[in-house]
Amino acid sequence: MRSFDDIERAEIDTGLAESAFRMTDDWDGKPYDPPAAEQPGVYAWGEAHLQYAYLLQYRATGDARYLETLLRRFRQLLALRDDRRGARDVLRGRVMPAWGSVRFSEGRYTCFIVHAGMLLYPAAAFLALAAESPMLRERFASEIAEFTPAVLETVHAFDSEWREGPEEGEGYYLDTAYGGQYLPLNQQNCLGRVLVQLATATGEAAYRARVAGLARYLKRRLILRPDGAYQWQYRPPQHPPFDGPGEDISHAAMNVEYAVLCHQDGIVFTGEDLSRRAAAFLQVVRKAPDRFAECVDGSGTDNRYLDVLALWGNLAATDPAVIDAIRDALAARPPLTGPFALLTAAMLDYKQAG
Repeated sequence: MRSFDDIERAEIDTGLAESAFRMTDDWDGKPYDPPAAEQPGVYAWGEAHLQYAYLLQYRATGDARYLETLLRRFRQLLALRDDRRGARDVLRGRVMPAWGSVRFSEGRYTCFIVHAGMLLYPAAAFLALAAESPMLRERFASEIAEFTPAVLETVHAFDSEWREGPEEGEGYYLDTAYGGQYLPLNQQNCLGRVLVQLATATGEAAYRARVAGLARYLKRRLILRPDGAYQWQYRPPQHPPFDGPGEDISHAAMNVEYAVLCHQDGIVFTGEDLSRRAAAFLQVVRKAPDRFAECVDGSGTDNRYLDVLALWGNLAATDPAVIDAIRDALAARPPLTGPFALLTAAMLDYKQAG
């Protein structure tokens, strides 16, 4: 497989990435209409992966140039935030300090929580790293001062959509774009990943409390299979039973990473919980070294999401066989391209570095 630096030199330019496998156009290779810069929420499915790749590569190597690139790109992204362009969220009736789009909302311009979570996560994770590193705080003092309030503004713009419940200790977000129903697990946990990092970056207990609420909401909707693996739905009901069809492995990866982050910080999820998720990947999703199910219950079209397996890579801390399975599967297929090629290389480097 190509190295991170080789992919960066060959395929990554200074513009913001519009999709996961190419720097411009949508997932189908068609130009965005309106252009991506006029509906910047779509960068959640391209640029967010790219910035995450630079974060992981810093963790793998300790080379601060990767953080410099991440922060430079995040500054470009901030310049397109709706409040800095005067773009109005038509569903909320106000300008949001977030990134709107007309996709997935029947052409109406609105800001999705999942987009905010994806776009904020690499910068929020940088702030958490800096909070625990005097060297990073000194080197990037101006960036920390600039980006901390910006990240907090976006996160708190969605506070009115947070709800406690339905069970004691749980919490969830509403979906303003679709009639105010509760969000799918992966969408709210994308913002949850940001909250995990802010709990570290700020030391404020309120963020940790909200992280725990989301974590309990997720954990209580996991189904333990007879084979010892977890499975779960894309949007399980508020109340039992929760035994519906499994979530696709692309969206499910966000819930997996959220659980990993929570476990690392001692919040709700145990080592046994992560082992059950690793079992889902290795025993249910992986049907053969080169064949992976579409959904976490083993259903769907095999290899539909083979290109995004790296998103499950953080489970390797629980079971190293996860990263070996990802590496072996991708070695047997044509090389990835674009931002996701960079993210995959970074995840493999990060896990190899231990």
